[in-house]
Amino acid sequence: MLRICICILICLSILSCNKKKATQSQKKPEVEQIKVIKKKADTRIKFYLTFDDGPYHTTPNLIGVLKELNVKSSFFIIGSQVEFSPFFDSLFNAEKQISLFKVYNHTYTHAVTHGRIKKYYADPENVLADIQRNKDVIKTGGNITRLPGKNTWRVGVLRNKWDDKTKKLIDLLDSTKNNENIIGWDIEWTLKQSGDKNKVDSLFNLIYAIANKNNTEKKDIVMLSHDYLYRTPASLENLRYLVGRLKNELHCSFNWVEEMDGISAVDGGTNNK
Repeated sequence: MLRICICILICLSILSCNKKKATQSQKKPEVEQIKVIKKKADTRIKFYLTFDDGPYHTTPNLIGVLKELNVKSSFFIIGSQVEFSPFFDSLFNAEKQISLFKVYNHTYTHAVTHGRIKKYYADPENVLADIQRNKDVIKTGGNITRLPGKNTWRVGVLRNKWDDKTKKLIDLLDSTKNNENIIGWDIEWTLKQSGDKNKVDSLFNLIYAIANKNNTEKKDIVMLSHDYLYRTPASLENLRYLVGRLKNELHCSFNWVEEMDGISAVDGGTNNK
C-alpha cells in the first residue's frame, strides 16, 4: 500500500512539473530577430569650395575636375591677374560662362607680396578703393569680397572676425554703412593636402569634427584653396577624393558663398552670364 501511495505521489509531481513547463512555454513570447539599420545622418552641412588668386595657368585643369564632379564653386579673382594677359582674361571669361561657378572680388592688387601687407591695411580707404577698382574690372560678384592674406569676416551678425590690421577697414565700412560682405574661411587646403592623400584624410577628419560641434553656425563650412595648387594629376585626384568623401560620408551640399546664411542683400552683378 505504501509503495502504491509513493508511486501516485511521484506521478502527480511529474504531471505538475510538465504542466508548469507547458504554461511557461505558452507565456514566453518568441524572440524576434530585429535587424538594426543605421540611417545615414542628415548632417545639413553646407560646404563652400572657394578658390583664390586666379586666374592662373592651372585654372583650366581645376575647372575640368570641378565640372566633372558637378559641384558649385566660388572663385575669388584678382583684377590685375585678369588684365595681366589675354590668356588669363580668356580664362576668367570662361569661368563666368559656366553655370556651376560664381566669381567674386579678391581686390585688384592683392597687395600681399614683398611684405606690403602691413602697409596695405594701414590705409583702409586705399583698400576700399582697391576693392572698388576690382569691381570695375570683373563686373561680377556684387558686394562679396575676400581680403588678401587675412581670414577676416564681416557677414551680418552671424560672422564677425578681424584683427588689428583689418579693424580700420571694418570700422570704415561700418561708419559709411557700406554693405560689403567680407568672406573668410574655416579650413584651408594647402600644398600638403594637394600632394598627400593622408593629409586629405586629416583635413576630412577636421571637417567632420567641425560639423559635429553643437554650433549651428558651423553647418556652413568654407574651404579656402588656390588655383595654383592644382599643378599635378595627384593634386587633382586628391581634390576628387575629398569631394567624394564629403558627398558620400558627410552628405554635404555644395553651395556658392552668396547662399551662405547671413549674407546681406547682394548688389547686382552676381549672375555669371
